[in-house]
Amino acid sequence: MQRRRVAEGAAIVAVAAIVRGPITSLPPQVHSLTQLLHLSNADFGLLTTIPLLCFGLAAPLPISRFARRYSPDAAVVLALAVLTVAIMLRVVLGRFGLYAGTALVGLGIGVLNVMAPAIIRRDFHRQLTIMMPVYSSVLGIMASAGAWLSIPLAEATTHDWRGGTAPWSILVLVALLVWLPALRNAKTVAPPADAATLPAGPLLRNRTAWYVTLHMSIQSMVFYSCIAWVPKIMQDWGHSEAAAGSLLGYTTMVGFAATVLVPFAVGRTRDQRMSVAITAVLPALGYLGLALGHGSWTLLFLTLAGVGHAAIAPALVLIGLRAPTVEQTAQLSAMAQGIGYGLAAFVPVLLGRLHDLTGAWTTPLLVLAAVNLAQYWFGMKAARLND
Repeated sequence: MQRRRVAEGAAIVAVAAIVRGPITSLPPQVHSLTQLLHLSNADFGLLTTIPLLCFGLAAPLPISRFARRYSPDAAVVLALAVLTVAIMLRVVLGRFGLYAGTALVGLGIGVLNVMAPAIIRRDFHRQLTIMMPVYSSVLGIMASAGAWLSIPLAEATTHDWRGGTAPWSILVLVALLVWLPALRNAKTVAPPADAATLPAGPLLRNRTAWYVTLHMSIQSMVFYSCIAWVPKIMQDWGHSEAAAGSLLGYTTMVGFAATVLVPFAVGRTRDQRMSVAITAVLPALGYLGLALGHGSWTLLFLTLAGVGHAAIAPALVLIGLRAPTVEQTAQLSAMAQGIGYGLAAFVPVLLGRLHDLTGAWTTPLLVLAAVNLAQYWFGMKAARLND
């Protein structure tokens, strides 16, 4: 039994290790991408939006009538196989491959995003407030690795963006191998007789489900806007391409540290209100400082902004806490991530457009500060214990 629990934990960690790096490894290489593939700023903005749109499109797939015939473990294995192929596709087929592969990357990760909370709820329901932060912590550290290592990997291999992204296919393949044994013990979970009526209707009419969804959406808006534009902001403020990638990696590393430290500081309990507050208010101050400081005290303000990357932890915990069963956890996860990522997809593009209109980053950064305050409001509503 103990060996099986260790194997289940290792499988969850393997998923967490590969669902951020394939995305965060691209933005630091904006110059290489735009020069080699002749991409405009609008093209690059679209490239950062495609994964979020695909996250939203893929979210309902694991709870579809077809997918319920198979085990959650089988869905994870299929998504990992698609992700392995997708990462290689985007580095070997030029501009078309970049966009098509990025879309497949988004679809594969979208399925994993939904299935991970449900599987954690199934296998670790008594340790939910521990395993969700562990999962989120690995997300953070591997997101940092994607940003930090992309330029060094590129310089050590192909001397262009492909060398900074292709190695992620190896790590995904390792995760796939870790998950294959799970198929031998997996059982198809028969849905309840009324399963077809469970997902959309009741959840879409549930106020708390919408609070959870909007909190998830807003933290995604902030995270992916940071991933998309912090390297560009830093470069516009005089930092080199490598330094800008390192600063992005620094913010995600702060998020990893906050994911670990915040639960210890405020308690690993069902009450997530303090976690919600810390991961929304501090980054609001960080983005406000970046907007008004114009390059002064950058590391301090990036530190505060980076705390916001830990918001994924309370967001996932709230999904697990607000759904009473494994099946409903998957349904709420699909709603929160399907709608949430769909809404979040447009924000990086909007911020890029605001930059183009104003010629500066002040307004986009102020918008991010305001968005964090909205995240606080919806998160506190979702975290109320009497709901």
